[in-house]
Amino acid sequence: MGLDEESAPDDASIPRARVAIMTSDTTNVMPATARVLRENYPLCEGMLWIPCAPHVLNLFLVDQLGISSFKLLLQHAKQIALVFRSGTFHKIFLSCARNPKARLQLPVKTRWGTYSDMLRCLLRHQGVVRSAVLTEEYVAAAHKASAAARRNAKEREDDYVVDDDLDELADCDAGMSLGTGGRAGLAGTGKYSAVYNDVNDAAFWEICKEYVAINEPECRYITELGSPSASLSDAARALLVIDAHMQGITTSAYPALFGGTVSRYDVTQLQERWTPRLQTALTDTHLLALLLDARPSMRKFVSDQNLLGTGQGGDRGNTPALQGARRCLDQLAAVCVPASHLPHAARSAPAAKQLEIKQH
Repeated sequence: MGLDEESAPDDASIPRARVAIMTSDTTNVMPATARVLRENYPLCEGMLWIPCAPHVLNLFLVDQLGISSFKLLLQHAKQIALVFRSGTFHKIFLSCARNPKARLQLPVKTRWGTYSDMLRCLLRHQGVVRSAVLTEEYVAAAHKASAAARRNAKEREDDYVVDDDLDELADCDAGMSLGTGGRAGLAGTGKYSAVYNDVNDAAFWEICKEYVAINEPECRYITELGSPSASLSDAARALLVIDAHMQGITTSAYPALFGGTVSRYDVTQLQERWTPRLQTALTDTHLLALLLDARPSMRKFVSDQNLLGTGQGGDRGNTPALQGARRCLDQLAAVCVPASHLPHAARSAPAAKQLEIKQH
């Protein structure tokens, strides 16, 4: 890979290095970089660009923040985690958990699948937080913290702090719950009263479970495809499984969320955000690798999904998967890519015969 045309040995018996595949994130500059490399460097002639599948899946999870009901849910969950991770409230949480290492998880932008991780952690500690908000210590700590927040707000106002900072503080103190009712004695405690309402709202916990269920395949495959042993065909299968999962989502099981619902419009937005991500992630190279993977599990998946088609008289159909695989083969053949650079499964004679691959 480190050799160029000028420094390569003249001995024809020594194969020259060549870059076969480039994998990166999906920012616009990366496909453009791959194109420049192919066009200007013989070392990269015929190089294929492959988007990083786990990265694309994580971007889809981030895309969901643009859906109002999903964003509202995550804001509620984050508020609960923030309250019980600091000061007296954390001590109350530990007392109820009876585990000195217990801790609620916050989302981290650089950690893939972070929002689902936060909700799964919160669901595991559902009983703990419910017990915590029912204690007298929680009420006392809520009043004390709210009074301190109001004093700090006054001090900032006296120091002529910009309006944006005051608005942020006011929003935090007011909480985010749209629920009604609440525990006697928590009036005027802002977000601490909101946390109490959220924790005791059955719909909140149900929608947490729904969010986790919606994104379970994405989070699972983010982990699996991050393994060094994951192949292009594994990525292709994962993307197709998630696509089927997304197409099967309906609104019938969604409970009310604080006076609203996860509506059909929200689910439509979810699918609209998934489609372009799938189109970016699932390349012709992925399809070729999947169709030529000789592992029994992959052959069964191809058959179950009817990716080869079932034409009349036993002839193979002209499915989108086959079309994509043929486009990739044409690209590889155009630059005479050595067989050693193809996915291992692509060297299988029976698989090649199934796809009617001509010898170039």
